[in-house]
Amino acid sequence: MRIVLPLAASAVGGIAATSVWAALTVGTKATQASSSGIQSFGAPAKGSKAASNPFAGLPKLTSGRPAPAFSIPGLAGGRVSLASFRGKPTVLNFFASWCPNCRAELGAFSTISKKYGSKVNFVGIDTNDSASKVKGLLASEKITYPIGLDPSATIASKYQVIGLPTTVFVSPTGTILGETFGAQTTTTLKSWMARIGAG
Repeated sequence: MRIVLPLAASAVGGIAATSVWAALTVGTKATQASSSGIQSFGAPAKGSKAASNPFAGLPKLTSGRPAPAFSIPGLAGGRVSLASFRGKPTVLNFFASWCPNCRAELGAFSTISKKYGSKVNFVGIDTNDSASKVKGLLASEKITYPIGLDPSATIASKYQVIGLPTTVFVSPTGTILGETFGAQTTTTLKSWMARIGAG
């Protein structure tokens, strides 16, 4: 289940997706957990108008479509780009240090990435966050795969990420294989490894 959040009245009609995130997150990093474990962001100002889908004008993120390209600063320096991971399936995990369910799933990602890292690329996209806050968290969870920094949620918006954590699976040729929402476990990630041909 994907959470669709209210969109501020001033934002309805042709607004850039990044502004949707800004409207929802300015002034607060408070989160609420839905029954599915997806984190929703702070509600917009009182009196705002709701929209059924703030990303209605964007191409649908469905299996078989090309994954949106990106090249963003890496936590360890350099750039993290989708194009550099061609040739093997790629797991894109959108997360943030302030998101409880994101923190909860990092142990599973650490375990699975070490087991399947020779067959699958794992990439974290630190979303609407700061590098200084996420470094300690990743070190404590022994995350060693590349982390890209998306402080303004620009890449998250391209992937129509409306809640964290969200994980997107990309084929070796750069097309979407699937996506899943909420905190993952070693069991769910193993299932996905089989689905994308790495099991």
